[in-house]
Amino acid sequence: MFLGLQARLFWRDAPGLAGPGEPPDWVLMATLLGLLAGAIAMAVLGLPAHRLLRRRRRTALAPYVLAFTAIGLVGWCAALLIASAFGPADLRLALYMLADTVVSRPAVPLAAAALGALIGASFWAIARPDRTAPLPEPSTPRPGGSA
Repeated sequence: MFLGLQARLFWRDAPGLAGPGEPPDWVLMATLLGLLAGAIAMAVLGLPAHRLLRRRRRTALAPYVLAFTAIGLVGWCAALLIASAFGPADLRLALYMLADTVVSRPAVPLAAAALGALIGASFWAIARPDRTAPLPEPSTPRPGGSA
């Protein structure tokens, strides 16, 4: 969804990513790719963050919003850098583009952060970790005990 919104806001003409197409085609493609990237980021970064927050007993809304805001930014940076691996440019150019986007169009990373915060608040409202029992601490063997 985020990439679809970015496509609508920041691209005036259809990009030559997948050949010629009408604007609804490339907006739909960007939206679908954004949903896929978001699902992967949620599975790879979001679920472990949820487990870590529960284990540390940080079950209020604010830690979830902050953690998922950071995940939104990290996910955006990772998506840009991973996408550069499939293009003709090298990593140095990708890092330059990342820095240029942050400086010249700060609305793009701010949108990623805001979307991460919204997802974190939504995740917290659905999971309600403050109403469930905390995860048990990992057991450590006692010294001198029998195994």
